[in-house]
Amino acid sequence: MPIKNTITQQPLSSAAQTRLYVYAYVLGRKLHLICAGDKQSQPRDNSYCKQYISQF
Repeated sequence: MPIKNTITQQPLSSAAQTRLYVYAYVLGRKLHLICAGDKQSQPRDNSYCKQYISQF
């Protein structure tokens, strides 16, 4: 079964938080970097990711 997750990193206090959205297709042994975004783009990023993984 495919696994979807996000990687979040909080950098320096003056820098913005960045999120990487990845999709791990275990059976195919592939890791897809779908997009990168911030807090403001999170709803749009989530929609894009759902659309992206629907092809699998």
